[in-house]
Amino acid sequence: MAEAIVKTNEIKLNGREFWRGGAESVELGDVGEIRTPLGKPSWFEAKDRIAGKKLQVKNLGNISIDSTRTSKLDFLGKINLAKVFPGGQGSLGYEAVVSRKLELMYFEIETDDVVRAVNDSPALREKLKDWGEDARICTGVFLVVKAETSKHFAVNTSHEAEFTVHGVTIKPKLTAGVSGDTTITLQKGSCFGYAIAKPIWDDPKPKNAKRLQDLRFDNHT
Repeated sequence: MAEAIVKTNEIKLNGREFWRGGAESVELGDVGEIRTPLGKPSWFEAKDRIAGKKLQVKNLGNISIDSTRTSKLDFLGKINLAKVFPGGQGSLGYEAVVSRKLELMYFEIETDDVVRAVNDSPALREKLKDWGEDARICTGVFLVVKAETSKHFAVNTSHEAEFTVHGVTIKPKLTAGVSGDTTITLQKGSCFGYAIAKPIWDDPKPKNAKRLQDLRFDNHT
């Protein structure tokens, strides 16, 4: 099981550094710009989102917390406690995750699906091009869910997610031996941390590009 170190503004996991700044306003599939205020941590400003699509998202597994290098103060950070931690855990969310009563999970959109969704939306594509080098797409989110809910989501398996203007609903492909049906609904305020990626276009100058070709993971700075 992967182990994460959580700081106020970042999550370190598997050699990558994810983002937490402004997480309360970020949803999976958001598009926007990276902000780098002088003397302050960088963060992602969501301005629009992929909507009206059914995409594949992958659950990369439940994540344990390195409690020796993660303080409760850092863990709680500046997130929306009421929306991030289910069951009214609030400020007790740290203890609940460490004890595994709640599970920290990471869901990531398949890159090919993101590329296809952007290329299928001329308006979204033009916005990303206009933002130039600062353009980013939220391709992954960390969520805290009840332990029994996490059992429905097979690790390293793609699950169908419906993206709407109101949020994202993920329906699981059930783990072998687990019965029943459940979904996870991602709404604004429920994000614990996130991944963003930089668009790679078919032209070195974004404004001259016609198609999105790929994405490049953006480590927190």
